[in-house]
Amino acid sequence: MNNKVDDFLQHYASQYYDPVKAHEYYMRNRELKGRRSTSDLNDEGKEIWSYTKNEIKSEKKEVSNQQKEAHKQTVTELRNNAAATRKRITERLKQLNAILKERAAKQRKDISEKSKSDKKQIEDKKSAEIERLQEQEIPKNVSAENRARMIAERKEKISKLRESAKFDKEKVSDNAVNDRNTLNESVKFEKEFAAR
Repeated sequence: MNNKVDDFLQHYASQYYDPVKAHEYYMRNRELKGRRSTSDLNDEGKEIWSYTKNEIKSEKKEVSNQQKEAHKQTVTELRNNAAATRKRITERLKQLNAILKERAAKQRKDISEKSKSDKKQIEDKKSAEIERLQEQEIPKNVSAENRARMIAERKEKISKLRESAKFDKEKVSDNAVNDRNTLNESVKFEKEFAAR
């Protein structure tokens, strides 16, 4: 069994791997180096070490300050752009709101005028029909009974015309109210949408 494991592990071993050399390298380098101490340097070495350390620190600080300044400028620029964009959007919203109000007022006026026009047409049609019925003469040679029946039929037709006209006018009024309500809902929705 042990032989199979060795064969299996050998399959993964590199042909250049030498376990003895690897162990020697490990033994030589196993101690951690740690930080360099300046205590064993002479005065000139200490001075160079201090100068180098200060130069690196000042360069890091300068780069950090440049990055901070660039960040501040970017943020200021973005804030200014945001303020300009907000102002532009506010102005555009005011314009759109004014357009919506104007359009809604015009549509309300159109609905009202159409309603009046439709009612006038219904009234004119009713009046013309009534006038036509009243202009029809009842023949004189008919009996009084037939004459009374014809007059009653004419009155009934006129009454039906008036009821029909009244119903049609109410329908026109209801349609106008529904159109106004639909318009109001539409305007409300458009204002809410524009405010987003």
